[in-house]
Amino acid sequence: MICNFMLQHPDKAKTHFVEKVLKSLKGVSEKSINKQFQFEDLDEFVPKHHTLRKGNRWRKDMIIHFYINARQKGATEFAKSSCTLVQNTYMKFQRDINLLEVWIDGHKLSPHNINFLIINDGLTYRRFVEFFFPLSYNLQEWEGQLIHWTKLKYPISGKASPSGRYIALSQVPYDQKEVFFNYLENNPSISVSGIKGVSYEHYSAWYDEWIRQRKH
Repeated sequence: MICNFMLQHPDKAKTHFVEKVLKSLKGVSEKSINKQFQFEDLDEFVPKHHTLRKGNRWRKDMIIHFYINARQKGATEFAKSSCTLVQNTYMKFQRDINLLEVWIDGHKLSPHNINFLIINDGLTYRRFVEFFFPLSYNLQEWEGQLIHWTKLKYPISGKASPSGRYIALSQVPYDQKEVFFNYLENNPSISVSGIKGVSYEHYSAWYDEWIRQRKH
């Protein structure tokens, strides 16, 4: 089934979804990547491991045809892969207190699970909210499916991040970077690896505290 991806956000900024999807697929289904889109360097991009879609059309083992400009002039398939998992998703956003709540397969996600959902969807918190709850439509709820092409599944255990026990510093969303890096500077006892990043336990503990402070 066709899965179309935007090249730009509403404000014309590039989404880089193509590069982010390709980075997620690297090593999984490289033979199914359009040669036109086989970029040499994807290191600067955070991988996009899944996508959220309204409706109830997707099923496990369906073939995902990754497209840009689908059903219009210039339509291009940049990759294809198999759907590994479909999870029913319900989201609620309270704009007055900037609170996002997410339920996946009936499980309410913790704040750091929501954060990883956003990271793994290739977005920052601000972009995620702008896309699913645009101010112009005054939407407060969203319901649909989370389409996977990796082994990722939510909720994620508190003892493991999507990539193991570490989160790379490049995965920290833009709107959190300054505050989180200041936190690391003020806590020199926290070990930071240039390759692996920081432990998931340290990051999730900081993130939960950051969320609590924002609510006050």
